[in-house]
Amino acid sequence: MFEICKRLELSSEALDRVSRSVDFNGALSAICEHPNTSTETLERLAGKRTVFFMRGLCSHQNTSTETLERLSQSTNSSYFLSLISGNPNTSPETLERLSKRTDEKDVLTVICKNPNTPPETLERLSQTTNAKILAAIYKNPNTSLKVRERYAWINNYKIKLKVCRDVNTSSKLLEQIAKTCRKNSKTILSAIAHNPNTPSHVLEEIEKGGI
Repeated sequence: MFEICKRLELSSEALDRVSRSVDFNGALSAICEHPNTSTETLERLAGKRTVFFMRGLCSHQNTSTETLERLSQSTNSSYFLSLISGNPNTSPETLERLSKRTDEKDVLTVICKNPNTPPETLERLSQTTNAKILAAIYKNPNTSLKVRERYAWINNYKIKLKVCRDVNTSSKLLEQIAKTCRKNSKTILSAIAHNPNTPSHVLEEIEKGGI
């Protein structure tokens, strides 16, 4: 039965019928991870409250926002919380709550990658010194310009390089970075020189070696 439930050609209707007729955790776990399993079936299986189904339920593209919220309240596992945090159906409210509930860096990194995470949450989490979290925040489309510009002064080479390469970085900020950049930071200066927002007079200074 386990192997049958993994067949990709099974429809959502067939998977729902099987889920009602078997009581074998292995088969039901396979149904929870099957890409064709419907939102309704996943919600019903989530009601069984068994750890065997958690991986599929937390990561499935069809798991509803409401089910993900309930699952997030029922587990302390960093692994499952990471899956929930990375699910595109997880609501901004759930992500905000999880960001305050956990100190686990891996979970917080996933939260910061999720485009559903509110700008206010990203700004609060940007106070960290963890490079992975900071990089995830910078890449998130919800991160405000104010937070992005603050990244220019973070003492982290890789993150500063991202700022200089970002076409959304303002001309004023690129000029400020260029002026405070060490002359031997060739990669940073090269990124500034190739950014279309860099003012012409800054490009001239970089070329002459005046910066």
